[in-house]
Amino acid sequence: MRRDPDDVLGLRPDGDGWSRGGRPWEAPGPFYAVIGDPVAHSLSPVIQGAALRDAGLPYAYHAARITSGDLPRVFRDRGRLALRGFNVTAPHKLAAASLCGELTEAARLTSAVNTARLGPGGWEGHNTDVGGLGDVLEERLDGRAAGPGLVLGAGGAARAAVAALLAAGANPVSVMARPGPGRDGLSVWLSTVSLAGRPVRLVDWGTVPDALTTSAGAVCVSCLPGGVDLTFLDRAVGDRQPTLWLDMNYGARAAAPTGVSAGRICDGRSVLVAQGARSFAWWFDRDAPRRVMADALS
Repeated sequence: MRRDPDDVLGLRPDGDGWSRGGRPWEAPGPFYAVIGDPVAHSLSPVIQGAALRDAGLPYAYHAARITSGDLPRVFRDRGRLALRGFNVTAPHKLAAASLCGELTEAARLTSAVNTARLGPGGWEGHNTDVGGLGDVLEERLDGRAAGPGLVLGAGGAARAAVAALLAAGANPVSVMARPGPGRDGLSVWLSTVSLAGRPVRLVDWGTVPDALTTSAGAVCVSCLPGGVDLTFLDRAVGDRQPTLWLDMNYGARAAAPTGVSAGRICDGRSVLVAQGARSFAWWFDRDAPRRVMADALS
């Protein structure tokens, strides 16, 4: 896995420019990035860097730690700081949608942006999480319709998971989210957006939905931050194994109830590659080298 050690520290806004590794930094040319807070854990620089090298494109790809306070500045910049496109990770996906001048259909559906590019009129926002999750569900389900769906979380990734599960045929779909502004916003979104003509049930945190207790073959997507305790779901799983437990985190940050067998667990690396390939294709209007991106993680 090839990774620039300076990117572990990441870029940060610094006055009218950037700092990198705590020192002033000026981009040698246009570049792409992943922005978030935190962002050092992101493997997007690994896969996108590999894709850019394979395609022979003259761009670098960095990790940039952007706080909520600095996020509007990135969108006001319009490329003056050499940034031409970027991926968006937590906690900025919802805010990024409100700052883009133009949104694709997937971004409008979710009101969340995980990919942006600089267009003639400013920043354009897209959501490749929906399609990336759909790619992984199609592969893991091998063409079969999904069973009952369960989403854990309330952020932009959770909205993409709801849309992807519905597109995969999951019925019903439940969302479990902790109390707070995120859940409140999710509730409003669920009440106003058209989701394949099917209602989506929002359940209280800790209330185990029927998808895990009365039905075998559930498809569960966790969009929680790393380290959230899921032991309250251990007993619910029991003998009713989900078809798939997909955690959007990867590596040590991913988690699943102890009752889920290892063969049914998938961490977020597969989604990372799928949505990253879709981002690459949208930025450069060419197919992404998916195999190269996947191999870069091994």
